[in-house]
Amino acid sequence: MTFEERKALVKSYLGKTVDIKIDRPIGSTHPKHPNLTYPINYGYIPNVLGGDGEELDVYLLGVDNPVKEYSARIIGIVHRHNDVEDKLVAAPVGLNFTSFEIEEAVHFQEQYYESEIEAFFEKSCGTVLYTTINNVIHYLLIKSEDNYCGFPRGHIEKFETEIETALRETWEETSIKATITNGFRQETTYTMGNGKTKSVVYFLASYAKEQIKKYGALGIEFCNVISIYSVKENMQNNEFLELLAPSVYNPTLERLQSRAKKYENNENAYIFVFKENVYKGIVVFEIKDNNATILDIAVKPEYQGRGVGSKLIDFIFNQFGVHSITAETDDDAIGFYKKYGFTVAKTETKFNTKRYICVCDKPKG
Repeated sequence: MTFEERKALVKSYLGKTVDIKIDRPIGSTHPKHPNLTYPINYGYIPNVLGGDGEELDVYLLGVDNPVKEYSARIIGIVHRHNDVEDKLVAAPVGLNFTSFEIEEAVHFQEQYYESEIEAFFEKSCGTVLYTTINNVIHYLLIKSEDNYCGFPRGHIEKFETEIETALRETWEETSIKATITNGFRQETTYTMGNGKTKSVVYFLASYAKEQIKKYGALGIEFCNVISIYSVKENMQNNEFLELLAPSVYNPTLERLQSRAKKYENNENAYIFVFKENVYKGIVVFEIKDNNATILDIAVKPEYQGRGVGSKLIDFIFNQFGVHSITAETDDDAIGFYKKYGFTVAKTETKFNTKRYICVCDKPKG
């Protein structure tokens, strides 16, 4: 078996469920090295040969009692640099381990080799930063080099807790010493472009507005401090009614009030406005089975084309952890949705007007 074939073999099993034969269960000793006791179950995939010509070995994590065989998902690879074989790492379906957790679990044996862990599962942690100005909550977004605005986050490092990672990444990216707000932890898991699974955990965290500088510790530019907050209990406010006007035909006061009342009475509806010094946009949506459906989204004409609508959609993805967003639109707005990343699922005609049903999956990475 060539080196390339050996690597292709182990990589082909990432994410797959396999049947494992356990020949060295928990508590057993190595047949050639009796001083080496196995703290985890260890076995192989029958009839699949590895780089050493023997059956392909597998570490089984997440099973705390000795077993003879087990069906599990391959969640990692131990790439050995000074050996002729690599090892697979498995866990019960639905149970994930980061590369550092795998490294710690297999250290009892891999300490004698130069090895590197490739994990099927990645985890990042970050914070949703907010401060209060004049009794209004403002959220802080940061802008990366590719002009993406979002919340500070990064990969969890060895021996860190989720909160420790979130606070470290926040400090490194913003120079802000944040304070975690107890009671909020939002986690979303999705499949990345490379087929691996990623989990992102956000904690709510407050900061003093005096800490804001133009650039963070890593030179990341801050977006303007914006406020996106719920107004469902106050939709009859004239300022909020005005935000609906661009999406209402012949927006008389009576029509706007009627539209607002409909949304207020919908117990499943979320209503959020976007404020950046002044009110600029509004979004109304429902959530079911990890999918958000936009009922209404509107931006004042003088602020259209400036990213307000995109930030409202970003907010739904980031704040509520939905996997996809669906929206119905017409010829006037289809360009906006396509630019964001929506695809047209179907078209239909209503009242002699062409309507587009658009869907966007959560951005990868």
